[in-house]
Amino acid sequence: MTTTEISPLAPRSSGPVFTRLRMTPPRVETEWSSITELHDEAWSGAILKVAALARLHADWDSYGSPPPASTNVVLTVGLLRETWDFHALLSPPEVSPTPGGGIGLAWVGGTKTLEVMVMPDGSAEYLRVSPDGGPEEGPLLTLSELRDHLIWIAST
Repeated sequence: MTTTEISPLAPRSSGPVFTRLRMTPPRVETEWSSITELHDEAWSGAILKVAALARLHADWDSYGSPPPASTNVVLTVGLLRETWDFHALLSPPEVSPTPGGGIGLAWVGGTKTLEVMVMPDGSAEYLRVSPDGGPEEGPLLTLSELRDHLIWIAST
């Protein structure tokens, strides 16, 4: 099995940082069961939906978009695994492919929405929307930031 090196998140001064993430792409036949054992059934379903995105065909949206790259699938599964402890506070995210080969995750908590997009180049961006504060968006640089966003949406 080969190891894939990706640079999804840029350095930042506080919190755990992904500057170079070395992950071994999972073998679907033998490793998905061990990945999903860590999560409750609903979060396991979200992880399996991410894995299924790798099987999309080119032009899946009829506008020429490629399927998400395997490195993006691995990164997104990693993000879900790193945040699974929120399963008691939040429903799992909605999972969807994005044009150009990215992966979208969306959580809804009351009147708040958090969207995280893993871009085709392996970077990540977020969009938070609340009725009282309007939209906020930007790059997602650390796991600590992602956890802060999840705490924000869980505090409805």
